[in-house]
Amino acid sequence: MATDSTFMNTALPHQRKAKTGRIILFILALVAVMIAARPSTAETLCMRFFKTCHNAVILSETKDSITIKLRDGQALKVPRSKIRVILKPGMKAYVYKRDRTDFTAYFRGSDESGFTFGGSADGTGEFTVKKGDIYFISDQLPGEAENHEKTNPPPGYELDAWSLLLAAGVFQGIFLVFMLLRKKTGNRRANRILALFILAGSIAISGGFAYPYLYRFPLVNQFFLSFENASPFLIGPLLFFYVLSLARPGFRPSIKHGLHLLIAVFAFFYLLFDAVIMNGEQLRIISSQSCHFFPSITHMVLSTVFGIHPIIYVVLSIRFLAAHRRRIQDIFSSTEKVTLSWLSYLLRFMLCASALWLVPLSMSRAIMFLDLDHHFILLGDILLISLNATAALLALLFFAIGYRGLAQPEIFAGIPDDLVEGPAETDQKISLSTEKAREIMDRVTKVMDEQRPYLDPGLTLPMLADMAGVSRNLLSQAINERTGQNFYDFVNFYRVETVKEYLKDPAKREMNVLHIAFDAGFNAKATFNSVFKKSTGLTPSAYRKNFEAAEGAASLTQTTLQ
Repeated sequence: MATDSTFMNTALPHQRKAKTGRIILFILALVAVMIAARPSTAETLCMRFFKTCHNAVILSETKDSITIKLRDGQALKVPRSKIRVILKPGMKAYVYKRDRTDFTAYFRGSDESGFTFGGSADGTGEFTVKKGDIYFISDQLPGEAENHEKTNPPPGYELDAWSLLLAAGVFQGIFLVFMLLRKKTGNRRANRILALFILAGSIAISGGFAYPYLYRFPLVNQFFLSFENASPFLIGPLLFFYVLSLARPGFRPSIKHGLHLLIAVFAFFYLLFDAVIMNGEQLRIISSQSCHFFPSITHMVLSTVFGIHPIIYVVLSIRFLAAHRRRIQDIFSSTEKVTLSWLSYLLRFMLCASALWLVPLSMSRAIMFLDLDHHFILLGDILLISLNATAALLALLFFAIGYRGLAQPEIFAGIPDDLVEGPAETDQKISLSTEKAREIMDRVTKVMDEQRPYLDPGLTLPMLADMAGVSRNLLSQAINERTGQNFYDFVNFYRVETVKEYLKDPAKREMNVLHIAFDAGFNAKATFNSVFKKSTGLTPSAYRKNFEAAEGAASLTQTTLQ
């Protein structure tokens, strides 16, 4: 028994050790399998449009896309074309800071506040850089740019349908600029401003077409991109200057008008400054697709102003044209050639298109900068399509203004500048008594009844003022105060009354209505129809039919009574 007891005492520890060893081996094998089977990690997924996903896990990869699991457990399939950089723990990355310093270090991890790097692959010398201190970060290291370009050409290097459409728009814009600058007749100052407007619009849409060819020349590319991104800030002011140059013959660009261009100048030099201070290798890196940018507050402000700025000037242009219309109706009795109604219509269409464009632009900026939605990939594509569609519509309106402006004659040719610019400021302050206004209107009414100057389509306020022997400013005030009308409505009232007389005249019964309108002083069918219906509530043809019907009924009644 002693022998058996001694044997058991010595054998059990060895059995326990063997069992424990098998358990340890099983656990190690299980851990090894789990490690081998687990997905690779990507601590930071830097995507296009400034979007960053922290602590993401790569679940699977294909040639065209990567499926990741976000920190909230949500799975998201990301097209590779939307990804700038994938940073994995231990990989070497190149960082360019906002203070113009740079470094190469081993990536360790990231969160919403910043990025952590190590001085060596084992993590020693760890340090953190705030996200706001980084200008861009890249998985491409200095010295590798040329090889990276050969194996990873930038997106869009092969022309697609959209690029061809942009190219067609750019060449159309260049053609318009050439034709406007060559035009020797008409308002040459307005044509030059319109040429600059078309040129700015062409540059603004040229990025998608020109970038695939310029990326190999980093300095030229950055200069072009700076000008392209600043050009939209030129479009609004140049459009407003064009409207001014058409409606005001005496318009001359001055220093105060140059102030409208300050935002464009600031945007250009701000965006160009970073390129100027970078060396060729750094420029080559940011010209490739392996670089992820971190927008500054200035970038965010510019991107916001980018959507609002043109709308402000379109609204200013529409308001100025409305004031122009009111002003010329106080001077001219026929305004068809001087109202610029075609431009007013196009500007209203442009305002609607700009408002539509602002909606997806604002939403995309909110998603980009505020990180509102993990579904940014899908939503971003939808918004990008909306932006492209509205941008194409705006481009068509730009060119419509260009082509229409090419055919636009000088609307105030032969008319003194002071007549269009309005009466002197000192005349505008003259007060007019009731007795004086009545006296002026009596003289004017006598002229209108006896001399019938309204039969002349070219009748103007100064012409009628000379006939009545009063100043044009006093005449304008008297008409406004005594009749509640402007000069245009006052004269056309007489023309409508004349048309009504002609329509009732049996001798003119067979005469065409439009012919009658021209005899009464109208010189455009659309204006005649509009003014006549506003005055009588009927079209000219309906008025004639009603009168003939009433005359026939009266004749029948008289015959019956007899």
